[in-house]
Amino acid sequence: MKKIILAFGSTGLGKTTMAHLLCEANVKGSSGIESATKIAVYYETDKYLYIDTCGFGDSSGKTDEELFHDMMCLFQRYGQNNIFNINTILWFCSESERETSHLQREANFIQRLVEYTDECNPIDLWKSVLIITKGNLNLRKLVDGPKSAARNACWAFSNKQHYEFNEDSFFVKHFPCWIYDTEGITEENARWVKMDSKTRFEFNCYRQDEIKSKVQHLISNFSPITIRFKQGICKKCNVIGDPRLFITQCHTKSFFKHSIKIEYFHPEEIVHFHSGSKFLVHEPDENSIKKLFESIFDGDQIEIPVSQVSSEIAEKIIESCKLFNNQTNAAPELQPELQPSFMSQIISHAPQAASNLLQTVAPLVTTLAVPRMAPSTVTSTYLLSGPSVAFLVICSERNKCCYEAKNISCKRCKKLIEEINEIGCIEKCDNCKKEWIETGCATGYGCCKQEEGKLGCQAHERCTICDEAAIELNSQGCTEFCVKCKEMWNITPGCDSASKHDVLIMD
Repeated sequence: MKKIILAFGSTGLGKTTMAHLLCEANVKGSSGIESATKIAVYYETDKYLYIDTCGFGDSSGKTDEELFHDMMCLFQRYGQNNIFNINTILWFCSESERETSHLQREANFIQRLVEYTDECNPIDLWKSVLIITKGNLNLRKLVDGPKSAARNACWAFSNKQHYEFNEDSFFVKHFPCWIYDTEGITEENARWVKMDSKTRFEFNCYRQDEIKSKVQHLISNFSPITIRFKQGICKKCNVIGDPRLFITQCHTKSFFKHSIKIEYFHPEEIVHFHSGSKFLVHEPDENSIKKLFESIFDGDQIEIPVSQVSSEIAEKIIESCKLFNNQTNAAPELQPELQPSFMSQIISHAPQAASNLLQTVAPLVTTLAVPRMAPSTVTSTYLLSGPSVAFLVICSERNKCCYEAKNISCKRCKKLIEEINEIGCIEKCDNCKKEWIETGCATGYGCCKQEEGKLGCQAHERCTICDEAAIELNSQGCTEFCVKCKEMWNITPGCDSASKHDVLIMD
């Protein structure tokens, strides 16, 4: 069975260094006023369980009572069947010829362990304590201070508990030591290397391996201290543990609630969607356009994509067409002096509108121009339609000609363009001009259309403890709190100084 070693004492006197030596723990010793150990830390080997306690007088700000309470709660938590055995107490002290108030505090702290033993005589506790002082002076009176503090603490506790105190039977072991090679061999401590071990021991100087062997020998015959805990429960606030460790105050009335935080989320995944508005159009059938090309070029095969121009541009062109017809009251070929300016007016709008799509179609007008043109010279074409006319513009390397667009039907409803007067039959996006059923021209969350990574458009409440989530958490809370102070029930100290625990001792 492993031996449990409990280390007490002020910061910087070697508690953590001893853990390194006995348990071969990879730790550094502490020095100065800052403690290297803020809470009790375990170091464990096959042979030892070394408990390095928080240093007295360090910067933690806790009182002796708080330190003792925390330590005993730790022992109860890690004990078995409410029993925690301590084989050895190492008390690390400063060399002192007199009993200081600091030594009195530490000795009283150690003596209080008897409160949790079964009828242990206060004197017997100190038979399992080894006082360790740090220094290389061989004056025996330098340990008089710690020994006096231990003896007086035992005497005061014995009187309080009505034990007989026999000063002649009081005894506590003392081990003065100085480890000269913890930081390697320096110029200052090189002299110890030259000495034989017997001479060094007279000056309390040891190597690390010698200290380990010496301490193991000194504590080998120590009797274990058996700490026994009671198990009780407060019938008012339900706190469980040893009643001696209960706080003097008690929570009085509880309620349940969730610890809520607000989370924003998107209820739908990233999708493709059209960013523009939906509009209805009729769209010319490609086969109808192809037949029109074949008729123009005497049946020659031609594959030239046709750009469709929006109704706004088409209306401007058509209004120009109407104006031309009213002015000439004749076919364009009869007024050649007017034709170039008219054709320039029409074609000037086509390139800037080539990226837009047809919105509406209407009856056609008479032919504007019918020149002959070889297919090989064609560079681009535009299909223009508006509320009163539809025609095809063909651009070659030298000429730009316009043809009456007859017998062109809608690819969806198959009606001829010149016969269509109603709203279109194809839904399109006015941004990308693709059909509405095609993949959208933008991506974003399906719920709010925001880009990926944007803050959620909806919010819900989530409990940070039980992780339950809803738009509004209406279920009974998962955690019990005090009505008065709003602190967690059974976890934090009570808030009502007038209310004492009503303890029920459990088997």
